[in-house]
Amino acid sequence: MARHLIPDFLESMFFLALVGVAFAGSNAIQHEAGLLTVTVLGVALANQKKVSVRHILAFKENLRVLIISLLFLMLSGRIEISDLQAVWQKGLFFLAALILVVRPASVFLANLGSNRTTFREQLFLALLAPRGIVAAAVTSVFALQIKGAAKANPENELYAQLAEQASELVPLVFIVILGTVTFYGLLAAPLARRLGLSDANPSGILFAGADPWIRTVAKGLVNEGHHCLLLDTRYEKIAAARLDGLTAVRANILSEYAEEEIDFAGLGHLVAATPNNEVNSLAAREFQHRFGKANVWQITPADVDAHHQKAVANHMRGRFCFLGGPRFSELSSFCRKGAEMKKTLLTEVFTLEDFKKTHGENAIILFKEDEDKVLTPVLSNTEKIEGPVTIHSLVIEQDDVETKALKRKEANAAKDNRVDPEQKELAPEQKS
Repeated sequence: MARHLIPDFLESMFFLALVGVAFAGSNAIQHEAGLLTVTVLGVALANQKKVSVRHILAFKENLRVLIISLLFLMLSGRIEISDLQAVWQKGLFFLAALILVVRPASVFLANLGSNRTTFREQLFLALLAPRGIVAAAVTSVFALQIKGAAKANPENELYAQLAEQASELVPLVFIVILGTVTFYGLLAAPLARRLGLSDANPSGILFAGADPWIRTVAKGLVNEGHHCLLLDTRYEKIAAARLDGLTAVRANILSEYAEEEIDFAGLGHLVAATPNNEVNSLAAREFQHRFGKANVWQITPADVDAHHQKAVANHMRGRFCFLGGPRFSELSSFCRKGAEMKKTLLTEVFTLEDFKKTHGENAIILFKEDEDKVLTPVLSNTEKIEGPVTIHSLVIEQDDVETKALKRKEANAAKDNRVDPEQKELAPEQKS
């Protein structure tokens, strides 16, 4: 691959064939050595830095779902309902022992003296250990081997007893698999939220870039209780962000470090907002697998209206965010003029049209927040934002008579909807 001797479209098939040859060859040399061989091969591929194997990993994920599904069908097809009925009491007792004793003991004993994990994290690990295809496959192999040994040695009473008990192994393990997957599957998400280790609907914003206007936007969102993380390669920008009380990391959004080592907990959206449109497009494509296509955004590039010969292809970009599609230069200019973040409640009384009349060209709507506090960037070509919904905007304040009247209307609408005045940012005229 490093010398490009394999055509790109054959790389996945080549590795699949290589895995098969390695597995079969190892088993031919030493019985059951194939599993160890392909495991070592996988570890080696994942940790080498010479060539990229991400596209092969994507193929592997699809293959895994297919093969594991078929393997479960094959293994479970050997079990009769009567087999499960014969061992269900033993199975439930064994299942309870695994969930209540074995797993908690192994986790807490393994973390004795450790300061790398908190008690909440240890508790979560102690209550999460679903069994799956490895247990089913290995148990089936053991059972077949024991039965084969009993047939080969019919005069040996010990083998005969083991063979009788081996028939219970597979149904017992399938009871454990069904029980652990059901128990942990239903428990994991609510437990993680209860322990504060997960968000039910993460909507924090990962900003690629830490320019002054981004810091202004992020600071306004953080002040309203939203999680924001800023990435930039310039030390002075990261230092300024940290001085503003923001979480910022000096890293390239396209680096391996950003992909694998940064904690994205609580973040649900990427907003690629660097001055380089190509970097924004690449970042949007690279993070689609993490956030999903619907949650990967970039500021509107300068070449959006250019001829298709010069503009970046649409399929290589993220969704364009912020109402009206402001460019990087427009957002920077807005902040240089003193724009600040403002939170506004849109209702049937104070609508989007009223907001536009109030602020005119002196406001850019960036985000909307629903009643559940879920934050979402506003799509650039959005035509309607129907309330009740809260919008977050960059606003340059005005003081003319008409604006004051509309602001009073906005304040009255907020009161009618019983909005907490402590959470409402009001102009000085409204406060007086």
